[in-house]
Amino acid sequence: MKTSTLIFLLLAIFFINSCRNIECPCFDKSQLTWMPYEVGDRLIYVNQQNDSLIFTVKSKHLSETYKEKKRFEDDCISNAVFHLSDTERSQYYFNIDNNKAGTSITCKISLQISDNVFSSGIASSYIEGKLDTMTINGKFYNEVLVIERDTATYSENIWKIIIANNYGIIRFFDRKTGYVWTLSVES
Repeated sequence: MKTSTLIFLLLAIFFINSCRNIECPCFDKSQLTWMPYEVGDRLIYVNQQNDSLIFTVKSKHLSETYKEKKRFEDDCISNAVFHLSDTERSQYYFNIDNNKAGTSITCKISLQISDNVFSSGIASSYIEGKLDTMTINGKFYNEVLVIERDTATYSENIWKIIIANNYGIIRFFDRKTGYVWTLSVES
């Protein structure tokens, strides 16, 4: 019994001492091309019925360099977080994370279409190896990331989000209403 206690104590001391202060990098600003907006910018999305949603960038936060006790440098995450809303009814959050595994993008969209109709969804994906090109309403987009949720497994209504480098979210699909919201090229 004394041997196992001693081994456990030595392992515990080893793991505690293996954590050290690691300097984690700030957010890589070159990744901002995936969400190239500034606070106050307006984005207009139009659906098939010519209804529009006008979102305004309310906040933008980029993580700074920080120190944290960690065992491995791979644990460092830097991010950029954006909050956009059209008044307080509809909003979306856009998050870009960088770590050793790569760059991931997470989008959470919450829409209030009318007084009683709400739609929401969250989706995320790593960028690496998933880029494509796409033409939407006659506009060509290079470096496009399509993020889809399995509608059989997840109940979110916003089930598909299309993001283009240098434009941000260019289109999203609402299963509940059947609307496809597309970024207006004039915005």
